[in-house]
Order: sequence, then structure tokens, then C-alpha cells
Amino acid sequence: MKFIGGTIIVLFLVAACSNAMSDGAKPGSNTSFDSTTASSASSSDTGDTSAPTSGDCESSIEHTNQAFKDFEAGDYSGGYKNANSAVHLADACSDADMPSAKGFALSARAFNEHHLSVGDSTTDMNQATQLLADCQTQPAYYGTHQGALCETQEENDISTKMNWDMQAY
Repeated sequence: MKFIGGTIIVLFLVAACSNAMSDGAKPGSNTSFDSTTASSASSSDTGDTSAPTSGDCESSIEHTNQAFKDFEAGDYSGGYKNANSAVHLADACSDADMPSAKGFALSARAFNEHHLSVGDSTTDMNQATQLLADCQTQPAYYGTHQGALCETQEENDISTKMNWDMQAY
């Protein structure tokens, strides 16, 4: 199986983005999300070293969306760059949104790292799994559709890591 949970990831990120947007959108609503924004995100690392802002959390989600699109298209290098940017930008997210944003970004980076044989995909996948588990118990996500998406992605990441481990034998 080439890619597990891509649809789940994209659906979650659409929901998370609408939750993180400052225009007053309801959590879980994807009606205000502009999907062209995520698809037009740059495939290069911004290299910006300025202080994190709330817009950085939104940018993290956009970079994660693009990282998974790059992965599905076979552009693992572009996916890795976008996921790496997303991981760094996720630190600007609120305490409630950071575990989900960073968890999904680390998952994207791990998928791309594994196919590029760079970085440490196992460590990134383990960290993503932990953050996605934390996401499920965050008050903003507990018992919500978004919390369920975190759980589903956590399960998909665990399954993917097991497949990687089995391929190593």
C-alpha cells in the first residue's frame, strides 16, 4: 500500500484550517476554506526566522496540505520541504491546535522522508503518533469530528510504521 490515510489527512486539515482561521468560522466547518490556497503553496522552505504569528499556524496547515499533495504526486523532495516548513510553523499554533497541526505535519514529513531515505522517518512518525494522541484529549477536540480524525490518522500512522518495519525484514 503506497499511501495510507491521505484522504483522512486532507479532510482533517480542511477542518483544522477552518478552526484556526480568525474569520469566526465554526470549528469543523470547511465552508470558508479556500482549497486553492493550499494547492498554490510554495514548495520551497521560506527560511523566515521572524517571531511566530497566528498566521504561521494557518500557513503550517497549508504547507501540510501541499506536502501530502506532493507526496501523492511522487514529488517527495517538494513534500519534504513543505512538511519541514509546516513542522516549524506549527509551533505558532494555539495550545489546543498545536498537537494536531504539528502531528499531521510530522506525519507528512515522515512519509516523504521514508521515500527519500533522509532524516529520521521513524522518529518523526513516533512523535506524530504521540501528538495525534494528545490531540484527541485536547478540550477543543475531545469528542469532536476533529478528534476522531486525529485518532484515525494515529491509527494509520501506526499501521504505516508497522508496514515499514515489516519491509525491513
